[in-house]
Amino acid sequence: MTNKDIDMIQENIRRDSFKNEYWGLYQDVWNFHKKYSKVQTDDAYWEAVVDESGQIAKKYDNHKFAIALLLAVIDELERIYKEMMKNADTAV
Repeated sequence: MTNKDIDMIQENIRRDSFKNEYWGLYQDVWNFHKKYSKVQTDDAYWEAVVDESGQIAKKYDNHKFAIALLLAVIDELERIYKEMMKNADTAV
């Protein structure tokens, strides 16, 4: 086996590791987003959002990218919530 072969194997391992790590993160965040996409107004909903997002962040060792993805989803949920509240206020 040549050095070139070893380098190629190491590159494939690195690429697969990168793919698996990010794929898992995206999958977890997507499932989180899907689970909480029907925004609710009660405290139990928001407590569950916070708790589960914390669990996902912990799973990925609080990696900055994981936290950024989770915060983007939470920001979107909050945007929807505010829109719901705005529409509820104008309906009265």
